[in-house]
Amino acid sequence: MRTIASLLEDIEEVQGFEYNGVFLVAAEEPRSVNEALKESCWREAMQAEMQAIKANRTWDVSELPTIHKAIGLKWVFKIKKDPEGKIVKHKARLVAKGYA
Repeated sequence: MRTIASLLEDIEEVQGFEYNGVFLVAAEEPRSVNEALKESCWREAMQAEMQAIKANRTWDVSELPTIHKAIGLKWVFKIKKDPEGKIVKHKARLVAKGYA
């Protein structure tokens, strides 16, 4: 594993272009739901996850007893890439915060 400093020191030729390490990240995963909702690719991934939850009947709606608290939910976002590094899929998962 290389440090950022060593990446920025090197100048390599990649496919006929000079690369100086300045552009390190091409695409980022959103850190919050609000960030994700700003881009259509993430909204579509979230809708696909909700459709899968409904189709698989993962959860059932039920009454919560008054002495209990509901378990929270969290969206997790991941960019899936092929071996060449090209984006293949934007993936969103809705997970329960079981630790709470």
